[in-house]
Amino acid sequence: MKQFLFVSVIFFVGCATVSKDECVKFNWKQQGFKGAMRGEILSDTNEYYHNKCTIQHGVVINGEQLKSGYEQGLKRYCTPQNALELGLSGREYEGICPIKMEKKFLSQFKDGSNSFLKSRVKSLESDIDDKDDEINNLKDKISDLEDRISELESR
Repeated sequence: MKQFLFVSVIFFVGCATVSKDECVKFNWKQQGFKGAMRGEILSDTNEYYHNKCTIQHGVVINGEQLKSGYEQGLKRYCTPQNALELGLSGREYEGICPIKMEKKFLSQFKDGSNSFLKSRVKSLESDIDDKDDEINNLKDKISDLEDRISELESR
């Protein structure tokens, strides 16, 4: 699952272009903070900016500032309230919270995820019921048409 999410993040973020000017002007602490708030693994955030700025444009990223911002972002990301919202939205958790914060985080994330999944199941059950009704209506139409064909053939 982590590989899928990593590929999804890289695909999503990879589609965005980062200009050399942006790389030069980036506040690396802020970029790290944003990465944590998106729930990204630090090494993924670091690799993304390394590829976009250092490799493509020759602009060296400030890894220390990126890490510092990331750690600040974790303090906000790893709150029980955010965990609940994350779970309710159906998003995945990448295991990025520090151990001391993770127990409360996971409890709320689990509650949110369970609510999301229950809601999703109800929605899918409703869709199934709708499709069953459609099938029954079509079966009734087929039966009516077969009766009409039989009626016409008997004339």
